[in-house]
Amino acid sequence: MFSVYAHCRDGSGGRPWLHTTALVHSAVAWTIQHATEIRYFIAGCSPEPEVRPPIR
Repeated sequence: MFSVYAHCRDGSGGRPWLHTTALVHSAVAWTIQHATEIRYFIAGCSPEPEVRPPIR
């Protein structure tokens, strides 16, 4: 099983779960298909406490 979590923190300080699937490719595809909704969701949550490495 592969779970998709948002890169942010919810009100209780946990990382919000978004979706679970049996295959890693399905998890990636779901994330790509819902990228806009995920970005809006993350914008309404608290940021991650740790620094995220830059994407190159």
